[in-house]
Amino acid sequence: MKRNLVLVLASAALLCSCGNNSHMAAGQGIVRQADSDFVTYLVLSKGGQYSGGTVTAKDDALFLENFVKFTGEAGSDLPGATAVTSSSGAKFLSWVSY
Repeated sequence: MKRNLVLVLASAALLCSCGNNSHMAAGQGIVRQADSDFVTYLVLSKGGQYSGGTVTAKDDALFLENFVKFTGEAGSDLPGATAVTSSSGAKFLSWVSY
């Protein structure tokens, strides 16, 4: 009996989490208006540098540190290795969404 209840609760939790597509990248199920802009907060490492804007050290209201506010056109790519550098010589690989 307990095992069946655990299976039912686990299945329900999985089904409820399947409806959230906010972690998906553009082109993978997210529909956007063609002429809309979006804001993304790009969080960098302590030595991270961004050539397109100023890195903000800390914002308690957003609970973010070492970040850049990036505004882009819907469907456009995030800045890549040409815009993201590091004072320590580290190489930019990719953005991670979590």
